[in-house]
Amino acid sequence: MKNNKEITFGNVLDNSLKIASLLKNAGVEKGMKVAIMSENCSEFIFIYLALLRLEAIMIPINVKFKSLALRQILSDSEAKCLIYSNVYEEDIITATEILDNINIYVSFEENSSLTNNNLSDFNKYAIYGGPYNNENDLASIIFYSEGTTGPANGVIYSQQALISNAYAFQSALLIKENYKIYAQFPFSHFFSMTSIVNNSLINEIPIIISNDLSDVNNVSNGKDIILIAKPSFYENIVNTDSFENFNNFQFCMSGGGKVKKEVTEYFLKKYNLPIYKSYGMIEAGPIILINTNEKKIHSIGIPLHDISVSIMRDEEFLKSNEIGEICIRNTNVVKEYCSQKKKISDCIFVGWYKSGDLGFQDMDGYYYFVDRKINIINKNGFEVYPELIENELYKHENIKQIAVVGVKANKTTQKIIAYIVTKDKKIINRNELVLFLEKNIPKYQIPDEFVFLDHLPKNATGKIARQSLRRKNTKQTGGKQ
Repeated sequence: MKNNKEITFGNVLDNSLKIASLLKNAGVEKGMKVAIMSENCSEFIFIYLALLRLEAIMIPINVKFKSLALRQILSDSEAKCLIYSNVYEEDIITATEILDNINIYVSFEENSSLTNNNLSDFNKYAIYGGPYNNENDLASIIFYSEGTTGPANGVIYSQQALISNAYAFQSALLIKENYKIYAQFPFSHFFSMTSIVNNSLINEIPIIISNDLSDVNNVSNGKDIILIAKPSFYENIVNTDSFENFNNFQFCMSGGGKVKKEVTEYFLKKYNLPIYKSYGMIEAGPIILINTNEKKIHSIGIPLHDISVSIMRDEEFLKSNEIGEICIRNTNVVKEYCSQKKKISDCIFVGWYKSGDLGFQDMDGYYYFVDRKINIINKNGFEVYPELIENELYKHENIKQIAVVGVKANKTTQKIIAYIVTKDKKIINRNELVLFLEKNIPKYQIPDEFVFLDHLPKNATGKIARQSLRRKNTKQTGGKQ
């Protein structure tokens, strides 16, 4: 698998049409569901375009998914073909050994134990000359959730919907033709498919693929680079103080998770560089909100021009600064999940899709994320939002990671437990933390217990697995939760 430093448009079309011929020869046909498991590389984009030309349906899979999670997605989607890099072959073999729906395998490299079809041969194929429907509104891609609160769910998008979202994204950010995208965010994520892949294709913007920012001077002619990266990437730069040369960057962009306040503030203070935020989900958009306002750096933004968003509680539309559920108008929502066990219609209420996320809107129309609804803690009749407590604890100089959860204390209330990983395994006295929090939050929000761990449990995609912490506490208390 090649790791091109920069993808431009000189040979993208020819390469994608040759790969289309290779895939058609391997048995891929119109309407077939094709899973792809690969790190960011130029071939990923060639395959994407090839499958569009063949009118097949691509299923990008997060490479961090191990065999069990991978098996669930391949089974749920009923994929018939799997394209992969050999480095993931062991997990793929384990995942597919009891499945009978995958019958075509295509590897990136030679010497796969599963197949003789490999992309290293694609230049031997003639350019695919089949028909092309440039107004294709057929299903073209299936995005799967990260399985944070249960099994991953897949939703179906047409190419027209993704292109429309990419145009709205481009319009919100005023992206210019001379820009280049430094792509650190995984292509398999819905955020990347809009902000990087489709954004690049519709604007003919080169993509630079690398996790190493040290070579940025070699690919830049000035202040012309957009860095699109995961929150953890920015956080690592701050924690290690590992990079100085951001002179060639126009702005940074992130999605798919929370960028900590101190990280955003660090980038503005040290590099005079904003990290623009976005909010989205697989069920709608998929990118819904964008924030480019440096004066409101902690907001998740305002809706893209073709998307309607409201803050609601039951049927009531809430006023500014009132916390409620972030809801998206049903006309902006996908029609169905892949699985028959879950229905989009179950989440539609009086014409609005209930996201399960809590937030509020300020007087200027900017939205702010508060927490997941599932994480709300009931403390003696008060609603407690774990993220607000975590934000305060992160201000402590010796705290590295935190997860605050609620567990059942009795029939009417929960107790608040803060799981903490300290920097360099330093010991922090409970009373010190209580005094630290009392200055900024109400007494009823202060955790009942502080539990110190070497590390916090993570799910397959690297997010903190709060449910594991809740289960851990349930076992310790004899299953009372």
